[in-house]
Amino acid sequence: MVAGLETALPAWLSLLIVTVVLVLAASVLALVGVRTIKSSVPPVPEQAIEEARKTSEVVRANGGRQG
Repeated sequence: MVAGLETALPAWLSLLIVTVVLVLAASVLALVGVRTIKSSVPPVPEQAIEEARKTSEVVRANGGRQG
């Protein structure tokens, strides 16, 4: 990419242009990633919630007695 630009521009300007383009691309990707993470729903431990519900039902049914 730099070598292609270098045929028409000085080397330092070619490197600067490529660097700016890469930094802009990385910034856009970072912003998209942050927005995606913020908009995602936190995972719900469905199996753990179901097990806790079953356990509390058993405890209530036994009156809190063990065994």
